[in-house]
Amino acid sequence: MASKEHSCTRRAVLGAAVAVPVAAGIGAGSSSARPSPPTALRRAPPLPQKAGEGKWKKALRAFRCAVIAKDRFEEASSAKAFGPGRRSFDAQEALDERFAGFVNAADSAMLRLLGTPAPDVGALAVKTALIADHQVWEISGGEDCLAWLEADARWLARPQVK
Repeated sequence: MASKEHSCTRRAVLGAAVAVPVAAGIGAGSSSARPSPPTALRRAPPLPQKAGEGKWKKALRAFRCAVIAKDRFEEASSAKAFGPGRRSFDAQEALDERFAGFVNAADSAMLRLLGTPAPDVGALAVKTALIADHQVWEISGGEDCLAWLEADARWLARPQVK
C-alpha cells in the first residue's frame, strides 16, 4: 500500500481527468463569450481521428480478452465448482499459481491499454474508471497512470485548427 502522502483517491483521479481540459480552456478568450464546459462539449466539432486509434481498440480488446480468461479460470477452478475440501493443499497451491498468471496477464494488458493514447473522451473515461477501480498507481508499472491521463486530457483539450 502506498504511503498516505502518496495515496491517490478516486476523487483525485477523477478531478485530474476533469481539471486538465477545463484549465486548458482558461484564458482562451472572454469568459463571458465562452460557454460553460458541458455546453462546449456538446457543441464541439468531432475530433479528428487521433493517430493510434487502432492501437487503442486493439489494446482494449486484448485487455477485455485477458479479463474474460481470468474470470473463466476463476469460475472453473472455484471451490463452488469442485466443492470444498476436495483439493489437497498442493493442488490448491498449483491452481493459485495458475490464477496468479491470469491476474498478471490482465494487469499487464490493462497497463498497455492505459499507456496507449486515448483517441476520444469516451476512451479517457474508460482510462479514468480503470485507474480508479483498480488502484493502478499501486500496481508495479502503473505509477505513471496520472501522467497518461493528463497527456490524453491535454490532447483532447487542444485548440482545434479550422
